[in-house]
Amino acid sequence: MHAIRQLGNKFGDYFIVVVLVFVTLSASSASRGADAEDTAKQRIERKQNVIAGLAHPTATLDKLEFVETRPSDKGGGFKLVYRLNFTSAFGNPFYSKLAFVFDEDGNYQEVETVSTSAAVNPFTAAGFAIEFIKGKIKENEDLKKDKQLMGLVEKAEVKGILKVMIKKD
Repeated sequence: MHAIRQLGNKFGDYFIVVVLVFVTLSASSASRGADAEDTAKQRIERKQNVIAGLAHPTATLDKLEFVETRPSDKGGGFKLVYRLNFTSAFGNPFYSKLAFVFDEDGNYQEVETVSTSAAVNPFTAAGFAIEFIKGKIKENEDLKKDKQLMGLVEKAEVKGILKVMIKKD
């Protein structure tokens, strides 16, 4: 029961983050040149709690470990591979290895799942939560009339939110 209560609280917290992200939509570019990789690493490490919360919203992040830098498959740029170690709401340890893709100037592009030992793939639970919240908002006649809110709801997508949050300083 405690795990279910925690789940409900976390979904509420992430809904607030979703709304704030889209209301305060602002992005910045990473440093250019040789410092691009270091700046990108610092950005990922600063945003580790947001990343973890969107990747596995019902788990607790225990540790973020840098694994390696790989060349990007998209011509130029690089990938920073991190292992995120978690404890599930039920007390079970698991990990997800994620590759954060940046262009050659250090501008964040996307995240890729490299591997996971989790029962649910990264970003899936948060995606379901966002879709659930979207559905509830769309069912409410008063909220459906709010064009600004509906515009935000239609744009909400987990990896899009992550992109904004990583770019935001």
